[in-house]
Amino acid sequence: MKSIVDKSIILDRKTTYGNNFPIITKLWNNYLGQRFGTEVKLTEEDSAVLMALMKVSRLAQSPENEDSLTDLINYFWIGLNYGEYTEFKIDEPALEEDVKDRVPQVDEDLLLLKQILGIDSWESATKVYNELSECTHKRFIERLLKSRGKDVTI
Repeated sequence: MKSIVDKSIILDRKTTYGNNFPIITKLWNNYLGQRFGTEVKLTEEDSAVLMALMKVSRLAQSPENEDSLTDLINYFWIGLNYGEYTEFKIDEPALEEDVKDRVPQVDEDLLLLKQILGIDSWESATKVYNELSECTHKRFIERLLKSRGKDVTI
């Protein structure tokens, strides 16, 4: 029986983005902790399932979108098989080189993160920034600002 999970796509995405589930999990835990004033302990598996649920919402609007269906299935697989997912090998040196080009300027990005997430303290903004430091770039921050109704180009 042929699997509906496309591990070649999973490996391709992991090669492109790395294993970003630990970062996603930290970001969501920090945001939800700030938002609701309590510690949140999502796992990487939870993050993968939440990403799959986001794809469910997209499919509800565009049921013919095969890419969303493929992503949905793959995210659920990752959520249920995270240990195996972490074993997938990628070209780490190429990924590290790509990440170096995307490291942001600290002061500027801390201010933007503080504004975007509505964080009151610099300590909390610094904590979020430190978790983002190897994956954030200006386009990401621009998109976040635009999603909050701020038309800003950085």
